[in-house]
Amino acid sequence: YSISSATPDDVLLGFVQNKGLSADGLRQLQAILAKKRDIASYDQQLKQAQAKLQTWTEDEGRIRSNIQSLRSVAGQEGQVQEYARRLSDAESQIAMLRDRESDLMGRQAALQMELNGLIENSEF
Repeated sequence: YSISSATPDDVLLGFVQNKGLSADGLRQLQAILAKKRDIASYDQQLKQAQAKLQTWTEDEGRIRSNIQSLRSVAGQEGQVQEYARRLSDAESQIAMLRDRESDLMGRQAALQMELNGLIENSEF
C-alpha cells in the first residue's frame, strides 16, 4: 500500500510488522502517523462545524418564513420583532461558523501540505 493513502492504523501496523526499520525511519513514520492523526482530528472538527452550520442555516430559513407569515397578521408586531432578534442571532452564529469552517479548512490544508512534505522527504 502507499503511505500517502494509508490510515494511521495502517502505518502503525507497518511499525509492528517491519522491525527492520532504522531509528530514523521509525521517527519518520511516527511523524507521518502524528500528522495523519492531526488531519483526521481537523476533519472531524470540520464535519461538526459544517453540521452546526447546516442546522443554523435551516433555523434561519424557518425564522425568515415565520417573519414573512406574521407580517400579514395584524397585532403580531411584537412577535415579528422577537423573530427579527432571533434572525440576527442566527446570522451572527452562521458568520461565526463560516469563519470557523474556513479556519479549519485552511489549517487542514496546511497540515496536508506538511504531511506531503514528510512523505516526500521520507527515506526508509
